[in-house]
Amino acid sequence: SSARRAFSDAFVTRFAADGTALVASTYFGGADGEEYPYAMAFDSQGGMVIAGATDSNDLPVTPGAWDPTFNGGTLHFADGFVARFDPTASTLTWSTYLGTPSNEYPRGIAMESDGSMTLTGAIDGPGLPVSPNAFNPTHTGGVDGFAWRLSADGSATLSATYVGGSADDIFERCTPLGGGRVAISGSTLSADAPRTR
Repeated sequence: SSARRAFSDAFVTRFAADGTALVASTYFGGADGEEYPYAMAFDSQGGMVIAGATDSNDLPVTPGAWDPTFNGGTLHFADGFVARFDPTASTLTWSTYLGTPSNEYPRGIAMESDGSMTLTGAIDGPGLPVSPNAFNPTHTGGVDGFAWRLSADGSATLSATYVGGSADDIFERCTPLGGGRVAISGSTLSADAPRTR
């Protein structure tokens, strides 16, 4: 979009490698709320992906998106979002809400070579579309971290899991390790956070 639609929109701006020229720039957001992107990644073709939090119920969601509607929640910026742009930021390749009836805050993206991605962040209740063999299929308490993998076209959840103890846990960043594996870092207040020997 060439114009800001609300009080606060997300934006993507790309500069030349030497910083001397503006290559691409665009707004992204709804008309009735605010968007704050917390994570950005590049796909293998140079396309840009952003993820963050929103309280807009009219994001420019694309056809076939995994989650086309705002899910709400009890807090400001109750839903997450993911948006993918072409390398020139002139085309919104796809966008989707990343939401549940709880409050979600995507904070990190790990891109895979096939275009799929793992998103990490925090969620404060039930509703995550956990996969059959999820590490933790249920909300444990307070705020939990999550790992949520989306298909390359944003149309499907490939896997999802909660990770956390009885207090608050937040996943901040993630890095791809290859083969669908990711390394995730964050913070915890849980004395019983899951850990290995």
